[in-house]
Amino acid sequence: MGLSSPFASRLGTNYIPPDGEVLEIQSLLVEPKAISELNEERSSVADYVDAHRALISPVRRLPLDMLQEIFVACLPTHRNCVMSASEAPVLLGRICSSWRTVSLSTARLWARLHIVEPAALEGVPSLDIIREQKHVQRVGIAKAWLERSGQCPLSISVAGSMPPDPTPPQYSGTNLILQTLIPFASRWQDISLAVSLPTLESLSSITGNDVPILKTLNVKEFRERSEQPSPQWGSFGLLHGPNISSFSCLRSKSEPLGFSLRWDQLTSLSLTSVFDLAPHVTSDLAVAIFSKCPRLETCRLVVSDYDESPVVEPWRSILELPCLLSLDIHCYGSPVTRIGGLFSYILLPELRHLGLRGFLAPEDSDNFTYFLFPTISPRLESLEVDTQLFNKQALVALLTTLSSTIRHLRFTGRQGHPSLIEDAALAALIPSESPERSFSCPILQEFRLICAHGVSDEALLRFIKARMSIQPPTLHRVELEFVRRIQLDIRPDIQPFLDAGLEVDLNYPPAFRLSLSPWAGLAEKPPNF
Repeated sequence: MGLSSPFASRLGTNYIPPDGEVLEIQSLLVEPKAISELNEERSSVADYVDAHRALISPVRRLPLDMLQEIFVACLPTHRNCVMSASEAPVLLGRICSSWRTVSLSTARLWARLHIVEPAALEGVPSLDIIREQKHVQRVGIAKAWLERSGQCPLSISVAGSMPPDPTPPQYSGTNLILQTLIPFASRWQDISLAVSLPTLESLSSITGNDVPILKTLNVKEFRERSEQPSPQWGSFGLLHGPNISSFSCLRSKSEPLGFSLRWDQLTSLSLTSVFDLAPHVTSDLAVAIFSKCPRLETCRLVVSDYDESPVVEPWRSILELPCLLSLDIHCYGSPVTRIGGLFSYILLPELRHLGLRGFLAPEDSDNFTYFLFPTISPRLESLEVDTQLFNKQALVALLTTLSSTIRHLRFTGRQGHPSLIEDAALAALIPSESPERSFSCPILQEFRLICAHGVSDEALLRFIKARMSIQPPTLHRVELEFVRRIQLDIRPDIQPFLDAGLEVDLNYPPAFRLSLSPWAGLAEKPPNF
């Protein structure tokens, strides 16, 4: 409750009270001063109570092993830890001395690390000195960090940077980081390297025996500035680790089958690249890779079929991949889905996810032969497709023959290209009034359409209403990214579905706004005359 004053109208003004009012004003301040003193005393008592309560707080009484488990649970779960005082494990050691002692002695807290090489700034010598100091500092921290990990298996990721051109004599590149990691090679379990190709030579001395527990190896090669020949690392002993089950390489100049991997024990494989920056994997070569990997569960490939070698060798027998659950293929040249292409020579009885990306070559648009998806896998649940990989007839055939097991469906168009997903295409995915006519994907849970401009808002509304009328409704999420302005706000009509838990994410480009600023056209600084 606020204090009232007979001088309220005078407060905040230049009013000068006479002597008689001065005494009255002084008497009004007696009670507030007493209250202020009581508040100070209360604050002091509260500090006394809080300090004593802290002594008997439950966290102080936790057993050491339980506190260590809580610390480990504070680590990020989707990535490696970073060298930052704003998150665990470094943050845990900044709370109090006892927590610092516990954190430094808990080896599992230091078994995951992400190392970033400070970027070089060309033509700025003063900043290069600072960068070198920071680089040496991070290498020292990385060494101390990993030494705290005891005998725990290590997960390490390195984000290198391209050296400046020309490279200064004192420049310390990613080599210094990798050389720091080599003494810990016997405990490498998951390694991710984003480095320039020559830098990988730092690991050429490592043999398969040096990495006995290595399971996951991910390598992303930087494009080199010069045209000088680069070392081929595909035969490095590192790749011959006895327990490598997951291998990923982006933009390698090595021939895919030239990697000295133990192919028969791989469960995950990713060989991707930017077009023309790596040897091409044809459909024939893809089948050869699959034949070496009988345990493969997930795979990502860039496949290029050209006119000179558009199909798999006709003598090759059909290969069954009984363990493959997820397959993503980026297609260049002729589509791998045509009869005689990749899917004509492999059987995928357990495949759950299929992703096809790329575009249809112009010379194939008239003679495209569609290979039916239901024959690829009877258990397909997730399908992601670039619409530009097909012509309109093939895409319609795809929508009308999708497997009844499909739960997740995503189509991606391309801005500036004709729209292949139109209102009629959505009609294939909704129930028909005619009982004789079936519809595709009866248990569809998620529908996503990226770069949509051929679908009207009215057709989308019909699609959502029809799918939600199925009893029980299976649709959980609808996401469309339009390249046109909104035509009809459908949210009022679907509000009951939203209230029931349906997620709808519709993105339209922002409206154009005419600039009427009186500052338009003015320079930041007046010109010098």
